Amino acid sequence: MEHKVKEKGFDSLFRPCVVCVCGEYFYDEHLFNEHLKSAAAGVSPPNLDGLKELRDLVDRQAEDEGLWFISKTASEEYLQQELRKLHHCIEQVAT
Repeated sequence: MEHKVKEKGFDSLFRPCVVCVCGEYFYDEHLFNEHLKSAAAGVSPPNLDGLKELRDLVDRQAEDEGLWFISKTASEEYLQQELRKLHHCIEQVAT
């Protein structure tokens, strides 16, 4: 299968993304380019079946208002910022 951009748009949560013809979503142009390089080199992606539980946890946390409150201190803001980064990384891998 030739890997290329199927469309640029937004996912179901209205986040900008690139969709490959293989069906994978990418939220970072660099990661998409790495995907294209790997596909061209014949490198298979890792088996991600075991990440479903991790993705389910991220989805539940995304709905938990207790985690996404308006922070009042710098340390709360820092923790939320890092949690968002972690969620973003997991979504990239487990999507």
